[in-house]
Amino acid sequence: MGIKSFLSQCARTLKLAVKPGREELWLSIKISVLGIGVVGLVGFAIKLIGSFLTNSLVVLTIANVVGLIGSAIGYISFVLGGV
Repeated sequence: MGIKSFLSQCARTLKLAVKPGREELWLSIKISVLGIGVVGLVGFAIKLIGSFLTNSLVVLTIANVVGLIGSAIGYISFVLGGV
């Protein structure tokens, strides 16, 4: 594939591309935020399990864990509120 054909294909792709509508953009934003939240919760769970297994100096009280879970549920319900 030469540079000329590559640039020709790029130009053709850009001509076909359209901006997403308001609903499609909002859906993409919600899915992205939800994915970031899930990855964060998985990371938190791994960190929590690791701290319990290694008996590290990290002290998590029940109130802190409940607060984190409550805020995560509130965050997810906020993100999914428009669905």
